[in-house]
Amino acid sequence: MILLGIGPAPEWALRRITEAGGRPVIVGGYVRDVLLAQCPPNDIDVEVFGLTLEQLMAALGKGTEEIGDSFGVVIRPNIKYNEQPVQFSLPRRREIKTGEAHTDFTVELDPQMSYEDAALRRDLTINSLGIDWISREILDPFNGQEDWQEKIARPVNLVTFAEDHLRILRAAQFMSRFELKPAPELIELGKTMTQEHLASERVHGEWSKLLMKGSKPSKGVAFLRDIGWLEKFYPELAHLESVPQDTHWHPEGNVLNHTLEVIDRAANRRNKVPEEHREAFMFAALVHDVGKGDHTEQHDDGKITAYRHEKSDLIPQTLELLSKKAHVRVYGKYFANQHMKKTGVLLGRKRSVRRFVRKADSPDVVWSIYHLWAADGGSNWAHQNPDVVAKLEDAIEFVYKKGDTYQDRPQLPVNGKDIMDLGVPQGPQIGELLEFVADLVDDGNTDKEELLRLVQERLSEGA
Repeated sequence: MILLGIGPAPEWALRRITEAGGRPVIVGGYVRDVLLAQCPPNDIDVEVFGLTLEQLMAALGKGTEEIGDSFGVVIRPNIKYNEQPVQFSLPRRREIKTGEAHTDFTVELDPQMSYEDAALRRDLTINSLGIDWISREILDPFNGQEDWQEKIARPVNLVTFAEDHLRILRAAQFMSRFELKPAPELIELGKTMTQEHLASERVHGEWSKLLMKGSKPSKGVAFLRDIGWLEKFYPELAHLESVPQDTHWHPEGNVLNHTLEVIDRAANRRNKVPEEHREAFMFAALVHDVGKGDHTEQHDDGKITAYRHEKSDLIPQTLELLSKKAHVRVYGKYFANQHMKKTGVLLGRKRSVRRFVRKADSPDVVWSIYHLWAADGGSNWAHQNPDVVAKLEDAIEFVYKKGDTYQDRPQLPVNGKDIMDLGVPQGPQIGELLEFVADLVDDGNTDKEELLRLVQERLSEGA
């Protein structure tokens, strides 16, 4: 019953493997998602026992091709599930490291080994389950179902887990996705592992899953903090735990606590954000306050401030550590830079609204930033003041509706040539003066002569 609905092509392939004398076992995410999480799986992986690689490829027929370099994994492109090719693999006796990089290893295949021995190379017990295609038996040699019930992320085997250091980030994203807590042995093992030789695109991939698939991203980030990975590899984030905040506005305490709350609220809003910007939105939620690390001041009267922390260079620095993806770095930085603009809008300042929308490159960007404002503004004090939350939601709706209007407003009465006629040479100063003019127009001043007079006055003051 569990395997119904996998589609005619995968079922045909499993029958062919069985007829050839093989024992196909459905493994990995399909089993976890269907059996444990009861959510739609993305793909299917099949581990084949009892056949050599050549026999497996012959059973699948013409068009079957091997993936990678002697990894024992094959696909036949027209055998798909959810538009993804089904991967067929042979059990691995062991993986032999040939270098420090994540991909520096070769494998020793053994189609005659037991499922329990083969499953030793799985990362967590919840990912070690299999379903025997012939008997329909659930194979659970490491009590993954029990750990799922207890919501525990437990390594299958400490030795094999430690062979691939990317598994620490994988464990973190599974904690985020399924709200798991780490087993004590996983915490201790994590303290001995490192990110130093992992490829940047793999690091980004796991962080993206943590933020984009997780219902509680805070659980994954808290795990990385507890094993020392934040301090070692993301020091700007780790430092936030020692940065205080005004408890009137932030009863949750330090900035890291606040950040963990924000990314969870952002995850709840993630699907409301335009799809193009969702990933940047989630990374922005993670780094939006890292600037408090170098902008926070504690005053003699007990007041704590962090003026202009949203413009800190720590934001792009941290994004660079987390992702090499240009869209994430560019828009993540922009969204984070804009997260303090909510004050002017909540106070009903039309200039603040118009200037903000004018600088955004599309209404979708406006909408994305407003969801960041809502996630950031949902701290405990806001929950205790429903009128503040309602006002923020009203502001979101207001700007979203007005975004097109402000984007499509007429051109400024003053252009670059007009400013050059005042004696200003070509260069960045013209752009700065046009920005000055735009602010005046947002305040309601649209008379060209008056605008030029004010520009001239500003030039004179500058001189």
